[in-house]
Amino acid sequence: MKYLLTVSLIMLLCTLPGFCQDSDQKEEDVTITLNPVIQNDTESEKYTAGIEFDLYGKYEPFTGEAVTYRKSVVVAGNAGGLLTLDKKLNSTHLRGAITLGGAINLSGPKISERGDQEGEEVIIQQPFDYGRLNGGFNAGYETDQALDNRNLTIGLKLTYVYLQHQGWKMLIPSIHTWYEYVQMDKTTLLADPENYERFRVAASWKAPVGDWLPDPFAPLSLHLDARYFMDVERAEAIETADMDQSHYVAAYLNYTLPNPLLGDFISGVYLKVSDGGIPPVVVETTRLHLGIVFFEK
Repeated sequence: MKYLLTVSLIMLLCTLPGFCQDSDQKEEDVTITLNPVIQNDTESEKYTAGIEFDLYGKYEPFTGEAVTYRKSVVVAGNAGGLLTLDKKLNSTHLRGAITLGGAINLSGPKISERGDQEGEEVIIQQPFDYGRLNGGFNAGYETDQALDNRNLTIGLKLTYVYLQHQGWKMLIPSIHTWYEYVQMDKTTLLADPENYERFRVAASWKAPVGDWLPDPFAPLSLHLDARYFMDVERAEAIETADMDQSHYVAAYLNYTLPNPLLGDFISGVYLKVSDGGIPPVVVETTRLHLGIVFFEK
């Protein structure tokens, strides 16, 4: 944990006034996604309807003036999950978190200057984009839909985001890592709630598979999502039941409609297959999801 703390502190210091050239520029970003879904649990062979949602907001009070390797202070919050009519079939659960930290854009524009000859251009720097690195302090809350199992989490988060998906670049994932202290607020797993530490990591990929298919399938994309959770020093009953580690993997095909419907409210459809479970209650099973990208702003 001390290594993650060191990295986060360094990134935060590098974005504060006095450690880099800051301007008065303030950047804000808010996204809202609502997706109605039909879910099938392959083990119980039951179906349920629900809605997936994701709310994200970002505020950058300080942003560096430099366009190459631009640094910023970031305050971000997000909430999301899945709400289903049959809450027993819900493996996604609900979560919310806020992060305070720093970010570095690993990118830069083309930089050139006039040469000695008329019309001559001397390239000093070619444009590049290697993604974005974020680090900071993270506090969150997670619960199952029934509100029977709830955890408060606080710790450190380190993220690498890569948004280039053409050609071989689609093989490079975006990676999120956390090391956090978990305080059980309520649980049905133990007689008495316990506190423990947890490491988790998530990786995601996107492939524009429609680029390789005929024109009607051009808006098709493939998304992969993999997550791993490892608890540290859990109660003996949890470790004996092999509940101190869990995984979740998902793959889905998304089709973006060339002409959105209902005044741009319906912009796409997707089919997702997921396996595993997500804390606070891990029910590892395989599920199928058919969803509509109903609202995305």
